[in-house]
Amino acid sequence: MKISYTVNSWYQDLCSCLQVDAACVLSYFGHDPLLVLGAGWGFCFCPDDWEPVEFFYPTPNDDLGHALAPHHPLHCQWHFPSRPEEAEIELIKILEKGVLPIVAVDNYHLPFRPAYHDVHAAHLVIIHGYDSEQNMFDVLDPMPPAYQGKLPASILEGSRLSANPNDGSDPFFAGRNMGMRWLKLHPTGEFPPLTRGWVKHVLTENRAGFFSNTSPASGFLSGKSGLQTYLTTLPERAMQKGEIVLREIYVLGWAVQASTSLHADFLSYVGRQLHVPALCEAGRWVDLVAHEWTPLRIAAAHALTNPQSVIKELAILGHRVLNRWLEAQHHITLAEERSLTI
Repeated sequence: MKISYTVNSWYQDLCSCLQVDAACVLSYFGHDPLLVLGAGWGFCFCPDDWEPVEFFYPTPNDDLGHALAPHHPLHCQWHFPSRPEEAEIELIKILEKGVLPIVAVDNYHLPFRPAYHDVHAAHLVIIHGYDSEQNMFDVLDPMPPAYQGKLPASILEGSRLSANPNDGSDPFFAGRNMGMRWLKLHPTGEFPPLTRGWVKHVLTENRAGFFSNTSPASGFLSGKSGLQTYLTTLPERAMQKGEIVLREIYVLGWAVQASTSLHADFLSYVGRQLHVPALCEAGRWVDLVAHEWTPLRIAAAHALTNPQSVIKELAILGHRVLNRWLEAQHHITLAEERSLTI
């Protein structure tokens, strides 16, 4: 038995494996990844509720599809096989249905990753084919150095079964068992066409969500008030809990940075397509927000062994992120009010 599907690689610098893999699968289904993953923009997080994996993403109400693509009908659900022998069967069955599974792996066990036999770190790859005679899977990993090719089923199984031990080789993405989990992502309805009316609706909904005082789920900080609370309380939380909060900043920061960068590219793209220069300008301001997360994440990463040394810096950098975010929101509102008409 041979199953094989053509899937193209997609990559964006500030995205994690979650976004780039989702983008590849969306492209396989015939959709523009940037329009789907870049349309939504906001802030949502439940402090202390995160996982040390590269693909962590805040998910209120366990609805990852809505979290990634709030303006499109997208199903995105984790599956957890109960036994190793079931894990491979599930992948083959879902491939037979024309859906590409995104599987969680430990980089330590993958020969095409720079971390091979060196660093344990949780990662995602796409499975897009299987050859029963050779007992090999077709794998796509868009993250640099990027790989597309064959992988023996035994090696894939080892990476999926890995305990991903926290041995000190990676302080951010190790310490959580892969558990053979895999992600099923597919469209569930018609996607809206790119029009000025749709973009206006998207921006209006994003703004309403950001300035709302309603939390999407219990314990979650969201919108402007949630972002402000999270950033302003970072110094105090870091003083009280130390390293774990600094690791949280690095992991959460990548998720927020990725969605922000995608929204910046979304605005620039739709601005060009719809001939609305103000949207391109707004995209530039959102891009500045994305890059403000870099010094915050790096400051936290370099202070893991001495959290007290970075307390003042966290306050300064958090204030900069918040100010940039509010500036960008202002420019998006201006672009919408002055340039978009239904």
